[in-house]
Amino acid sequence: MTEVPLPAEPRPGREPVRFEALPRRAAWRHMGRRTGVEVVFLSGSDAGWELRGTSTGLADGTACSVAYVVTTDRAWRTRSARVHVRAEAGDATCLVERGADDRWTVDGAARPDLDGCQDVSLAVAVAPLLLPVRRRDLDAAYLAPAALVDVDLAVTRHERRCGPLVRRSADGSLGLTYRWPDGSDLHGGVADGGSGDPWSDEVVLDPAGLALEWPGRATRLA
Repeated sequence: MTEVPLPAEPRPGREPVRFEALPRRAAWRHMGRRTGVEVVFLSGSDAGWELRGTSTGLADGTACSVAYVVTTDRAWRTRSARVHVRAEAGDATCLVERGADDRWTVDGAARPDLDGCQDVSLAVAVAPLLLPVRRRDLDAAYLAPAALVDVDLAVTRHERRCGPLVRRSADGSLGLTYRWPDGSDLHGGVADGGSGDPWSDEVVLDPAGLALEWPGRATRLA
């Protein structure tokens, strides 16, 4: 897989940031509210990028396996996400799609509340954090609202703020501040005892933009 220049929006006089080439696969151990393992396979083409992953684990005493396929255009904007959940209660599938005009549908039904989002975020997956990271310049903080697909396949608008990215060390790793202005977290819960106060996580990324450490949530295995 070859490196692709970022479709970033650099400050005047700055060159777009170039990440290292993506690996063909990655894996994480999930911890905290949900324990388990996630594996993703990444591939690129002239049309864009594809993330094919599976996240299997246990949350609140309930076991489930979630398979997902997220496709993007060359600019790392989500085109579609197909999510399949397998649990004791049975199987279910959800298809989330973004049109060229940034209008969204869920299983073919219009969802105007999601309009303007450029990403899909999955409550049980780390890999899709790559999408907003790959779109932006290293020193730019930005809003990155996403369509959040929960484990029960409910789809809601997820307000979040990313960045700025910072170089951490000579090994090329990156630090990302990932912030929820409304106090809600990636897993659809509410932080700080339900206060609704803004809070953030500090995520460590590899030079390709994939998460290495998400404190209290996930750690990279491969």
